[in-house]
This record gives sequence, C-alpha cells and structure tokens, in this order.
Amino acid sequence: MKDEAKSQSLFDDSPLWKQHWVGMPEFVMEDHSPQRSLIIHFRCEEDVLSFSKLIDQPISLKQKSLWHPKAENRTIADKVYVDES
Repeated sequence: MKDEAKSQSLFDDSPLWKQHWVGMPEFVMEDHSPQRSLIIHFRCEEDVLSFSKLIDQPISLKQKSLWHPKAENRTIADKVYVDES
C-alpha cells in the first residue's frame, strides 16, 4: 500500500518532480517512425544475397527489418546537457 501511495503521488496534479524541473530545457520527441513499411518474401538464399547487393546492405539470418537508405545508429550516450551560464 505504501508503494502504491508513492506511485500515485508522482502522477497527481502537483507531482513532486515539478519543483525540480524549473529551468530545465524543453524536450521535444521527434517522430522517427517509418513513413511506409513493406514485407518482402524471398524464394531462396540466393535471392536474399542478390537483394542485399542491390540495396548495398548486409542482411543477417536473424534480421527482421532494415532501413533504406541505411539508417545511422542514433545514440544518446554521448549527449549531455550543459549549463553555459
């Protein structure tokens, strides 16, 4: 019951985080979802290899999807907020 009360206090009209959020930068989540998706079926491994060469991207046995053109890996590990004042 104590944990439930703590959880509810985080999501009520005046959550505790608001007092610590003053002056923090605004965050806007960009939409990175695909514009269109397509399922492609291959008759044999030779066809997979041919398609892989055509799009200039490797296709592994366990791979379920890919981006075309090839997407850059996006990482947040090298990003930090800095107070320049």
